[in-house]
Amino acid sequence: MFKKVEVTIPLFDAIHQVPKYAKFLKDLCINKYRIHELETIPLGSSISALMGALSEKYGDLGPCMVTCTIDCVQFIDCMCDLGACVSIMPLSVYHILKLPPLKRSVSRFVLADKSIITVMGIVEDVLVNIKGLIFPIDFHIIEMPPSESERTSSILLGRPFLKTSKFKLDAHSGTYSFEVDRRVVSFSLDEAMRHPSKKHSIFRCDLVDNIVAEVHYAKMDEKSMIEEPSEENTSPYPEPPEVQVSSQEQNVELKPLPPHLKYSYLDEAHKFSMIIARELNPQQEEKNCSMF
Repeated sequence: MFKKVEVTIPLFDAIHQVPKYAKFLKDLCINKYRIHELETIPLGSSISALMGALSEKYGDLGPCMVTCTIDCVQFIDCMCDLGACVSIMPLSVYHILKLPPLKRSVSRFVLADKSIITVMGIVEDVLVNIKGLIFPIDFHIIEMPPSESERTSSILLGRPFLKTSKFKLDAHSGTYSFEVDRRVVSFSLDEAMRHPSKKHSIFRCDLVDNIVAEVHYAKMDEKSMIEEPSEENTSPYPEPPEVQVSSQEQNVELKPLPPHLKYSYLDEAHKFSMIIARELNPQQEEKNCSMF
């Protein structure tokens, strides 16, 4: 063991200065610790089979979105949430649909920011149409703040609806389906995420703006025509007007300064002045004035 030991100081001095080395060597001498050589153990065929059967790692496919219809009102991008134990509808949507009176509820929801929202009530047996399949759903109505986005839906479909609709999700292929009475409708996660965030429907096309633009450009072309220069006005650029300075502005009284400051003039007529330190010599004073 000590044949391969290489130290820059005597080994005895190292053991003497570091008590942990002395204790370690003492334990080795009394066979308290044994140093074993590293061994290479070959793995069997069963371990190799387990290591080779690892599947490929994939990323997040995104949420499951579905378009549904309630009382002839279409809601786009309703989220199917496996983590929600109830289905949620905003109070504003409830007023738009004019659903039956609410059933009283004492439930409260704790949001992700630890805030608590009281449920306004429960509306039962709301018929939701998804591509011809109709499902009865109980919605918990909550009051939500207005959103700046123009999304047409804030409806959340929870686990009770997913169980009623026999919701099936194939995460590998990115498809999910709903079933009722052996009728199945399928969706793709890629197609569900392609819905635009804004409506681009065109109901009317006005031509007034184009006509006004053409007339405006025609008027601008007439005004931009260059007139022939006359003998009276031969200069291409107008002469700048002369600025007249009154005698009161020329004779401006300077305010008194503290003892450590003084005025320095930038011109010989003493019209433009600046304040400098009194301790400056003439060369420094001239250098400061040359900067302006």
